Amino acid sequence: MTANTRHMETQKIERKVTKIGNSLGLTLPQEFYTTLNIKQGDVVSLEINEENEQIVIKKSKKISMPEGLNPKFLESLNRTINKFDGAFKDLVNR
Repeated sequence: MTANTRHMETQKIERKVTKIGNSLGLTLPQEFYTTLNIKQGDVVSLEINEENEQIVIKKSKKISMPEGLNPKFLESLNRTINKFDGAFKDLVNR
């Protein structure tokens, strides 16, 4: 391990699910945000593994939109991907 590499052991904590507005939610310790350099307004992705009953939270990488790409096209593409997400995953598992 180099001097610049940080090794963080897997940490297990328990948090209570609470009501936030009309939704259920949970908070994460500040250490999690600091370790991953997550700040207010950053985007994270959530992956659900039903088989293992796990939720994985990852910091999303910022990507810039290619020049000349119509934002409405990107919105349409995202809606299509979300609509057929299950079918895409089934195709991967074939």
